[in-house]
Amino acid sequence: MTVVSLNATNLNEKRIQRAASEACNGVAPNFPLDKMIAVNPFWKLIDQPFQDVSARVHALTGITAIMPASHWVDLYKEGAISDDAIKHSMALYDLTTDKDTFIAALGDERKSVSLPLLTRHFDRFREKNEMTWEEECTFQISQFCAAYFQHESPLVQIEGNSAADTLYKSWLNGLQHDTGISVLMNTKSLKRIFKELPDSLESVLEASVAELGIDPQRAQDYFYALLMNINGWSSYIAYRTWLKDCNELQGLLAIRLAWELIIYRYHKAHFEEKAQQVKIRWTHELKQLPAKIAEYKNEELALWVMMYAYEYEQQQRLQSKLISASPAPQLAPDVQAIFCIDVRSEVIRRILEIKSPTIKTMGFAGFFGMPIAYAPANTDAQRPQLPGLLAPQLSVKEKDTTAHRAEFIQQRATWHKWSKSPLGSFSMVESAGWWYAFKLLKNTLMPSSKENPINSLSHHCDWEISNDQGPIGIDDKVALAAGALKMMGISKFSPTVLLVGHASKSRNNLHAA
Repeated sequence: MTVVSLNATNLNEKRIQRAASEACNGVAPNFPLDKMIAVNPFWKLIDQPFQDVSARVHALTGITAIMPASHWVDLYKEGAISDDAIKHSMALYDLTTDKDTFIAALGDERKSVSLPLLTRHFDRFREKNEMTWEEECTFQISQFCAAYFQHESPLVQIEGNSAADTLYKSWLNGLQHDTGISVLMNTKSLKRIFKELPDSLESVLEASVAELGIDPQRAQDYFYALLMNINGWSSYIAYRTWLKDCNELQGLLAIRLAWELIIYRYHKAHFEEKAQQVKIRWTHELKQLPAKIAEYKNEELALWVMMYAYEYEQQQRLQSKLISASPAPQLAPDVQAIFCIDVRSEVIRRILEIKSPTIKTMGFAGFFGMPIAYAPANTDAQRPQLPGLLAPQLSVKEKDTTAHRAEFIQQRATWHKWSKSPLGSFSMVESAGWWYAFKLLKNTLMPSSKENPINSLSHHCDWEISNDQGPIGIDDKVALAAGALKMMGISKFSPTVLLVGHASKSRNNLHAA
């Protein structure tokens, strides 16, 4: 007989590490404005049924993934959802309730969501005129991340054994030199608590689990709730992870978890009875998470029934129209108009085709399959001209441009960038005085259309396309054009072929998207 000894401590540590990793893997990336791509916020959870994800996210973060009952009731009253569609949907979900009873129950108010965050429990003891702990966590972490991730960070980076550990250690170094948080929060000194924090990512995970009494089976849900509490930075770092495959997100989780530990230790040191009460109540809530998620799933069932009934109703109506409609005459088109696959183009395409049966419109990705980046001559600037999910393989620049003109534009861009920065804007106003204040007021009341400086270099007729080896030849250019036409599906040309693009214009757009 062989006796195997299992180290329970090491087993729990592995479970916690796995829980942290899986919580981080559940955060979807958020692309910056200059490469904006619409990403489903639950994209990383697509391996799970949507109803399960909806209930879990609702219980952990307060986010609702489905429209409220009032929305579906209004659609029903407007006739957008029929009784037959509701009955069909109820049968699909095995609901035996009478349809009228089901509709009447939709108006019930939903319960408020109690999130499993330790900070929220301690915030109940804060005065109404005081900043909450949760607000301070978000504020302090956001300030640090904004400084840490900017192009030329003013922060001292403390190297760790991983990118995530470096993030945590750099944050800890800055926190331990911050003497203003105690004043801001109207608390006794937090400096000693900051100094006693664990000095690495792994140790803060272990210390928090041990001291807060986190059940390893509930750790993943709790960690996910912490990350979603600062979802803006979480999703930004998830984008960095997607882009560079360097996982810094566990560092952000360690920072947010450290704040939970800070607040608990502070109350334990100064308000021990309150700390004990909160810990008991909070631990009970963590244990009740599976039951709470199941409860929310049951509550949301009626909403899913109505959503499917609405979809089913629209499918039936569309199908009826398609069956009864007469096919349009197939004429040889006089005009082929290729538009970007964008909702802004749909209106124009529909009107063109209504005006004449000899106009054929087509949809295609707006970069026309060209993997290029625009690189103005005599500058270091570069702007990808394709979706952010793809990387440019070629660069396009003007030939025979004057360096003096490019330098002027570059100086304008540098001045523009500094004047719109968070720090530069204040110092500029202070130094320029009333003149710049008047300019700010004028831009607010009478905004003028301003073009990105990089665009003023693009109006030139002679271009050069290059790859890593240098300018490409005529055969490569022909292959590019042929590839674009093939992907568009154009094999025969009309007398007139239009390639129709679109632009956009906005104010207060920091990334010039």
